[in-house]
Amino acid sequence: MPWVERGLEWGKVCDLGCMVGDSGIERCLRTGVERFLPPLHPGPEPFSDAPVLMDTSFTGQADYTLDAKNRLTVPARYRGALEGGLVLAKDIERCVAIWPSAGYDEFRRAALQDVHPMSQRGRKINAFLSANSNPASLDGAGRVPLQPFLMEHGDLTRDVTVVGVGDHLQIWNREAWAAYNEQLAADIFDISAAFDGPADA
Repeated sequence: MPWVERGLEWGKVCDLGCMVGDSGIERCLRTGVERFLPPLHPGPEPFSDAPVLMDTSFTGQADYTLDAKNRLTVPARYRGALEGGLVLAKDIERCVAIWPSAGYDEFRRAALQDVHPMSQRGRKINAFLSANSNPASLDGAGRVPLQPFLMEHGDLTRDVTVVGVGDHLQIWNREAWAAYNEQLAADIFDISAAFDGPADA
């Protein structure tokens, strides 16, 4: 049967009462010229609304050089996790932290969770985390400028090492990182020993 005749016959059948739930048949989607072109296949079912998970874990280390305006070109593999906004902050260590905006908010809440806001401890933690951080964003080239107070805190020169520490990045003075990492390797043995329990019988 020619396609035009098939389209006309299908239209007659549907006009007689093809309704979802009665016959189990759904009327197919049509082209713009009703009854004169063959029915269109409705296509596959759309995907569910389940969120697509992206790995935002920051790992590894690499040496970089700041430009003349103290801008860091953020490594390309980290940019996706920072496109929604970021926070530059003094780290507890002598380095500068780069957080995804949501990650820094979560970190700040966790730090203050069990601390009374009027206590001296609570006021100091809140002041340190709030006053020593600034929202920022990547420019078109994936760069972010480091403010003078952050450069001073990390004793940063143009030669830096960018380190991934799980939920955020750290920017270190290159020599300071080498010394810290060497000590870290020595300390980790003693730290891990604390997890040892009694030998199994």
